[in-house]
Amino acid sequence: MFEKLIHFWRTNVDLKSGNYIAKDDQPFLKKYNLIPPHSFAEFVRSDFYGKKKSSEVHSGLLPRPYGGDIENATIYFLMGNPGVGSWDYFDEENEDYRKESIQNLHQEDLKKTDYPFLPLNPLYSWTGAGRYWNRKLSPLIEDVIGKRGGNYRNAASFISKKFCVFELFPYHSKSFGIKNKDLKILPS
Repeated sequence: MFEKLIHFWRTNVDLKSGNYIAKDDQPFLKKYNLIPPHSFAEFVRSDFYGKKKSSEVHSGLLPRPYGGDIENATIYFLMGNPGVGSWDYFDEENEDYRKESIQNLHQEDLKKTDYPFLPLNPLYSWTGAGRYWNRKLSPLIEDVIGKRGGNYRNAASFISKKFCVFELFPYHSKSFGIKNKDLKILPS
């Protein structure tokens, strides 16, 4: 059911270029301000660091069109787009986190992990996404513990195997600034 979507993200993002906007999306996003920092150090030295309200698209961060095992999840959640903070640049500098983020983008090896929804993996609870989603899903995780027993880690794994997030717009920004007419024609 999701083969075309997965194929798009496997073949349309050049992971070596540092510009992680999908090739097919680039012509449609030229009119938007794409900011290119590729590291935490570059971002905190840029003029974009500390801006409270901005809709710039962070092309130096991996896109997040979805999170979790999209083929096997039973709970789907739709969000606007992944937010951004300086921690996102820091997060992606962690080799293991980046590797697993790319595996999730490509939907590879998800059956081999206890946490296909990466933000619930305790090893990445320190990331921006980990902090956000653990806070949001903590009541559900606690409910699972109450009904099934076990501990937080096991309950988070249980939820992680069932939970998937789709982002309407897959690129990071502080605030959602893409016009509806542009969103409708965006290939991704």
